[in-house]
Amino acid sequence: MANLTMPEYIDPIIEFQDYQTLILCSIAIFPNMYFLHRCIKYKLFSKRKYFKVMTMIMSSQYIVNSTVHILFCGYLIICYHTNIKVNVKNCSKFNIFDVSNDQILIITPFYLHFFRFWFVVINKKTRYFVAIFIMIIIITIGPIIYIDIGQYFEINIYYIPKSGCGYQIFSHLPFYTEIIHFNSFVIFILPIILIFINYLIYQYAAKKMSNNNKSKMAECRRILKGLIVQGLFTLIFQVPQLIYLIYYRMG
Repeated sequence: MANLTMPEYIDPIIEFQDYQTLILCSIAIFPNMYFLHRCIKYKLFSKRKYFKVMTMIMSSQYIVNSTVHILFCGYLIICYHTNIKVNVKNCSKFNIFDVSNDQILIITPFYLHFFRFWFVVINKKTRYFVAIFIMIIIITIGPIIYIDIGQYFEINIYYIPKSGCGYQIFSHLPFYTEIIHFNSFVIFILPIILIFINYLIYQYAAKKMSNNNKSKMAECRRILKGLIVQGLFTLIFQVPQLIYLIYYRMG
């Protein structure tokens, strides 16, 4: 869609999911604030420093992510009910920032658990870890940066109708559509890899521990089950996005 045909302002298009997101994120902030407070104050967390740091990072990120969702959905809902038109470009860029936050939230646990997997199971030299970790960052963060640059800086852009802001900014940068699909595949596959990595860590820990240490083994199994559930939930929530992209590609 050409830029010249685009209205500067438009009435926001609200769906049920916007109200749902606003309510759920408003609720989600409180348990994550509690988790953050507990991992700082609870003395037993000091014995498991890795899980303390991981909980602090993820709880903080969930708080930030929920806040961004609340601000974006709240902005759309308030404008909708007060009959205020939204600026298409600014609203679309806000939506892009909102979506990028979601993707970073999926990527972060992978970084944390890969770090643990490398130094617990593989246990190789640090210089190899740095090289591989840089490659992982390029694969996971690189596409998001490339996509966002084209949208934020309005490089040869066009628009596609979308709920919320009315239109979504896209770019004619080289391989832009292909990189969007690659990014969606990476975001979809990361939870599966995360489950596999944690299973390998569990197997390694099981071999190291004595059969008599039943309490430690039970703790490892509980942690593994929790991480599997976390990974499956993350995986399920990527399905609607992939369906939308496949539909858009076929259209």
